[in-house]
Amino acid sequence: MTLQFEVFDDEVAYAEAITAWLEKREAENSLFLGILEALKKDRPPSNPFMMRASKEGETAFAAMYREINLLLTRGPDAAVDGVAARLGSLGVVLPGAIGPARETERFATAWAKHRGQIPFSVVEQRIYELDDIHWPAPVPGRMRQIRPEDLELVALWAQNFDVEALLRHERRTLGETRNKVFKRIREGDLFGWEHQGQLVSMAGLARPTSKTISVNSVYTPPERRRRGFATALVAAVSEEGFRRGKATCVLYTDVSNPTSNSIYQKIGYRHVGDSRNYHFQEG
Repeated sequence: MTLQFEVFDDEVAYAEAITAWLEKREAENSLFLGILEALKKDRPPSNPFMMRASKEGETAFAAMYREINLLLTRGPDAAVDGVAARLGSLGVVLPGAIGPARETERFATAWAKHRGQIPFSVVEQRIYELDDIHWPAPVPGRMRQIRPEDLELVALWAQNFDVEALLRHERRTLGETRNKVFKRIREGDLFGWEHQGQLVSMAGLARPTSKTISVNSVYTPPERRRRGFATALVAAVSEEGFRRGKATCVLYTDVSNPTSNSIYQKIGYRHVGDSRNYHFQEG
């Protein structure tokens, strides 16, 4: 039986159609699930592109584009090619795409054919999940929530994180960063490691799904690195994720950064998948 393609114009209907399928690989699909949940709560001014491919009534592939990147899931080659063709026929100009490595690479190739945009600046990421913390050796200091009076410092750290971790089209202005950080402080989702009365590292919780929550925005200023602060903080923030009722914590790392990959594995994070990020530029 051939694949059937559906384009949705309602976020709630789209979520109802694909959520159960996404949750079969909940850790791997945590980014997609988290952004879909945010979309339901905060509808953007323009309709996002939401599409699924199904076979015999069962979802086989999903793709969603809101503002920054097209989000992709695992799926058959015919589904990936079909989404590229549909988006190409609509005249959409995509800044980038992110998803499982094989599918995203295939989409980038097909997209170049349909739209003539050039894929470049590939970022290889590794997806990890944690269900049991291996506590690191004690580190001086303690975790605490980031407070409103920390806003300016943490906004600067968040912007520095963007420069180190994100492609140019994904980075926010300082004003956008400050607004985002303020919202996360208000919601109690940002944490810092405090040593001798000073914040020395930060990390956050984001994108809660049915069973998972993501640890993100892990940043330590260069002069504070290699002292174990980030390792201790990620372990403590992960414990906070469990306290919030989640069975698993998820995080993404840059494959090219062996230090962070090693640190997270020592805490107990295990590799569950690979993600790839492409940026597209007009040819």
